[in-house]
Amino acid sequence: MGKNVYIRVWKELELFDMQKHLLIVGDLMGDCSNCKEVGLDISAVKTCPKCNTEFKYIASRAQGSSQGKRLKTRRPDLIAIEFADFKEAQTRDEARKFLE
Repeated sequence: MGKNVYIRVWKELELFDMQKHLLIVGDLMGDCSNCKEVGLDISAVKTCPKCNTEFKYIASRAQGSSQGKRLKTRRPDLIAIEFADFKEAQTRDEARKFLE
């Protein structure tokens, strides 16, 4: 059998769902994207202690190609997404709403 590797893929996801269920990784702790609760233990938290949202996605503010691999190693139960892509989609959505 061949060796497993990490590779970025394109998959269509709903922005609102990502926004609501995203655990954002900082230097040492995580933040809830839904209610902005800070200081969450990245390795253990399954739901936000403040708003009770279940985390499905994880993203790191840090730049670099190894971040996704590191996130999947720490939290294989969550879908790792590229934070820059998420922020760009969020900005486009806000601009579209403003122009409507």
